[in-house]
Amino acid sequence: MKHLLKPYSKKNELTIEGILTLSSNKIYLHFRISGALKNYQFSKKDRLKRANELWKATCFELFLANSKTQSYYEINISSTLHWNIYCLEAYRAEPKEFIVSNEPLIKIREDKHRYEIDFELECKELNLAEFDQYNLAVILLNIENEREFWAVNPVRESPDFHNRIGFSLI
Repeated sequence: MKHLLKPYSKKNELTIEGILTLSSNKIYLHFRISGALKNYQFSKKDRLKRANELWKATCFELFLANSKTQSYYEINISSTLHWNIYCLEAYRAEPKEFIVSNEPLIKIREDKHRYEIDFELECKELNLAEFDQYNLAVILLNIENEREFWAVNPVRESPDFHNRIGFSLI
């Protein structure tokens, strides 16, 4: 599923596309940002590892839910190659780190006008066929150290990626 993400602010000097592909046990995400990248911060690559509070800087996010339950999952990916996956038992509940047996594969490609990040995770711990709702979102840290928010369906004036009103159907 390919989507054009929309900004919450009136600034629109970028184009952000997101692709989500789910198979029975694999999550694949692709984000592509094009435009005035010089106005944004992408932290330098580090080593692949789990980390928290990735949303405080440039961060790529996926939310997965089953419409029959209150719980949902959140995946965060950073330009540093840091990542995490959380389970939340209800809307905005305390996120609990969800343990998976495999590390993801994260690839980054960039030049002056394009930034792309791929995330692939084989996840035997979840039955991905049970999910019927999702949200793709991006937080960008600009050069003024302000965060800008993008989502598939920005439904409120202030960003709330967790609100299922903004989720799409799989």
